[in-house]
Amino acid sequence: MNLPNMLTSLRFVMIPFYVVVFAKGHLIPAFLVVALAGVTDILDGYIARRSGQVTALGMMLDPLADKLMFITVIVSLLLAGYISWGCGRSDLPA
Repeated sequence: MNLPNMLTSLRFVMIPFYVVVFAKGHLIPAFLVVALAGVTDILDGYIARRSGQVTALGMMLDPLADKLMFITVIVSLLLAGYISWGCGRSDLPA
């Protein structure tokens, strides 16, 4: 396994770590986990292209890791009530 794929795999590990940190109410550390995941996303793409280490596995796993992290963050924010399911305007007709 090359370095870009290891960085992508690390993002999969960060997802449950984010959930635990967020669930315990530690919002700043949870944000830092998401920010670190973003940094690893940038790095893995840069390293893969720069060093010619683009693989079929990486091309499949990278967007999957991104989408799973994004969905996890959105669902956690929804469930915690930080964002709403609706458009946020109560004065609109039903």
